[in-house]
Amino acid sequence: MTDQNQITTHQVLEVTKLDQYAYTIKDRAFGILRVENSANAWYRDQGKVLRLITAFKYDATIKEACFSAGISIDQYKYFVEKHPEFSHIIEALRQMPVLRARKTIVDRLETDPKVAMWYLARKRREEFDTSIPENMAIMPRISMIEDAENYRPVSMREVRKQYEYEPESGTA
Repeated sequence: MTDQNQITTHQVLEVTKLDQYAYTIKDRAFGILRVENSANAWYRDQGKVLRLITAFKYDATIKEACFSAGISIDQYKYFVEKHPEFSHIIEALRQMPVLRARKTIVDRLETDPKVAMWYLARKRREEFDTSIPENMAIMPRISMIEDAENYRPVSMREVRKQYEYEPESGTA
């Protein structure tokens, strides 16, 4: 008789665990998210949670993601409070655009030399960076054409006047 009571209790616990979640979302980016059951919470609408997830896949801010899902920021905070694992899911989702961009760059390395040089200049600055360091002194550009256009002959009298040059007596 005690065995039957234990089995019955075990079965009741299983039913309670099943009722604990309204639904489960499976995604390659983060795995499984089990959404808790609630009598009237906004997240019972699976579409809103999926829109929230999709927005974070595009690296949206919390405000943007809430707008996309049609929920308030307070509702979002309550969801995270009830589902603390969602914070880690957001971090994973926000890495997706970065990874996509990185893949695009690496894929173009073989076909576009400019992309290859750009990539190397950022990954191996000391070796491939072509920019001028901030602490380097830059000499002004000298243009011979500009000098020739501005050239006019100068007499020695003008030079003497400019520098107040007085020749010693006995010369000149």
